[in-house]
Amino acid sequence: MKFIMWKKSGLLRRMALALVLAWAALGFRPTISRAQERPNIVFILTDNQSPSTLGCYGNDEISTPNIDRLAAQGIRFENAFACNGMCSPSRATIMTALMPSQHGIHTQLSDQLKKEWPKNWCVVDEFRTLPKTLAEDGGYETALIGKWHLGNPYQSQLGFDYWVTFPEGHTLDWYNNDIIDNGTQYKCPGHITDFWTEKAVEYLNNRSGEKPFFLYLAYDAPYGLPPSITGKAENRFAGLYEGKEMNSSPRAGLNKMLEKYVREGPEHYKSLAGIGHNKWAATLILTLNDPESMRNFASQISLVDDGVGRLLDTLKLNGLDKNTLVILSSDQGLAYGQKGLWGQTENTYPSNLYDTPLRIPLIFRHTGRIPVLQETGLLVSDYDIFSTILSYVGLSSIDIANTPGLSFAPLLEGKKLCWKEHDAVFMEQEESRAVRTLEWKYVERCPQFIQEFGSSRSGLDAFEKMIQKKYPHAADKIVKLFQNKLTGDELYNLKDDPEELVNLAGDSEYADIQKKLAERLKDFFDRYADPQYDLWKGGTVKSNSNVPFIWKKLTPGWKPVMKEVTHPFSDKE
Repeated sequence: MKFIMWKKSGLLRRMALALVLAWAALGFRPTISRAQERPNIVFILTDNQSPSTLGCYGNDEISTPNIDRLAAQGIRFENAFACNGMCSPSRATIMTALMPSQHGIHTQLSDQLKKEWPKNWCVVDEFRTLPKTLAEDGGYETALIGKWHLGNPYQSQLGFDYWVTFPEGHTLDWYNNDIIDNGTQYKCPGHITDFWTEKAVEYLNNRSGEKPFFLYLAYDAPYGLPPSITGKAENRFAGLYEGKEMNSSPRAGLNKMLEKYVREGPEHYKSLAGIGHNKWAATLILTLNDPESMRNFASQISLVDDGVGRLLDTLKLNGLDKNTLVILSSDQGLAYGQKGLWGQTENTYPSNLYDTPLRIPLIFRHTGRIPVLQETGLLVSDYDIFSTILSYVGLSSIDIANTPGLSFAPLLEGKKLCWKEHDAVFMEQEESRAVRTLEWKYVERCPQFIQEFGSSRSGLDAFEKMIQKKYPHAADKIVKLFQNKLTGDELYNLKDDPEELVNLAGDSEYADIQKKLAERLKDFFDRYADPQYDLWKGGTVKSNSNVPFIWKKLTPGWKPVMKEVTHPFSDKE
């Protein structure tokens, strides 16, 4: 009875109000209110797309008006890079903010091994991930629409509330694909890029609005790889490029590393991407310098751009554009003629780490919060994106264990950013590693790989014998001067040589620069690499390697691992 009278007196309400006001004065707000105030997030990820294929990055031949509009309404990054040039590793890095030598995925997960995967396997389940963190710590509703390629596709992974994907990692055809739609499976007869757009629009139109949302729209286009872009395009943008010369695709002779890949591949590769190596390699060569394939590629880019436009219009129609952070990027770039290459970093032997297949577009827009018409030359990596998103939505106190990534969130809002400790980005592709600054790039090959597989080894031995005979007193200095060039290391002055044409490795004039960059590369991997996934120190990979013959030769008993995580990562457990 006394309790009822106390409640009726209004004392409880006044005390609650006073407590809320006190919290507000101290900078605290109730958890539900904070979640409601967080911006929605739409993360659009394309597949194998270099920024140089977009109008806002200077391409005047490929039509991308909607992505150009998005860039004009926010900030565009000129120097954003993937830390790996293949689909699964780079997507795993976006999800975890970790390097391949930390999360264990070093190349694309092979579709041919799906039957051997553990049931319900997700290759990054043991780590803190972007969608699960946003859901558990930020109160977000989460949705995946599009390509997954990080394990079992048949049921929701990483806590996604909404799950629409397809079972393949390699896009063999744009039409008649199998779809997994929140547990239901069916065929999609139309172009799969349009299908992903339709599902994203449907998701936005049908939301309740009670929670902020994270929509991860992962197109498997424009892709740029055979057979899906080989020959004449079959989509509604094909006519836009009919008869065009496609001069934005450089014409060059066959790259020596691609030639080596084709020539020596059959000795090592039994299959690749679902088709025989000979057929795959031959198709890459036929695609190079082929205007029809470039027209096809361009039409797929325009189809993605059309989807981006529809998504932006849907946000506006639903009154969501002013409270939604929109991010556009790609899992990695793609060489489409540059340096005599077509394809990804592992489509050469050894793997290449040139800029074009690693540079990615990166655009952020948040109407009313991120100033318009911004562009920046800040050097960033895909391993920085996770930290940046958390910081931007008010979750900066969350620690991503052992990430090399940093948040550039202040820059998005036009603030100054002191980032002296992050003046370089790092890349790795199995037997190849690199450190890149704004001015220099140093590429190093696994020493054991060079010793066992480098075709220059015999040449190096003969060279050393000749030098010892002709110049006995200066032999050591001369051999050291030329050794890096003969064993595969690369050093480029990007300021004077942005196309990476002149390898300065081993040149005495740049010896100090090479030494410092080599030390930085070693220090980085010594600090961050997990020994169980550090291939250069006898570690292994999850599911498969693209060059297993290397690691089996270098590490006795070496084999990939496929182990299901029994206790997925969660702060709430």
